[in-house]
Amino acid sequence: MEIKHQNTIQFDRWQWHDVLRPIDYSSLPQTRRFSEGSYVLSGSSSRLRLLTLNGRYEWGTRLNYIPPAGQAPGLATFTVATGGVSVRRRFNADFLIAYVLHPGTAIYVGYNTNLSRPGPPVGVREMTVL
Repeated sequence: MEIKHQNTIQFDRWQWHDVLRPIDYSSLPQTRRFSEGSYVLSGSSSRLRLLTLNGRYEWGTRLNYIPPAGQAPGLATFTVATGGVSVRRRFNADFLIAYVLHPGTAIYVGYNTNLSRPGPPVGVREMTVL
């Protein structure tokens, strides 16, 4: 079976723990263990040949290591959404710089990104049968 267009969708659940001690934060009366976690929903689609779309949505709780003055670190809720677009085009960039020393004499420097050159492909030998 040939799949011409790739579409994905993914759901993840992450869980982890952090431990903070009074020696780390003077506002903590005792050692505390924080249970953090997040949910992630992501997906991508390349239904169009030259265009790929992707997105990610994440939400959950994380430890706020930098709380307001006088408060102890604690859990905070968060939400993050991102998206992206990838364009796959054959892009060719050329530039040519010319320096004219005097009429009739010039120096040219140039660059081409499509890496084309006349003749057979590199590494391929032409064979002639007589």
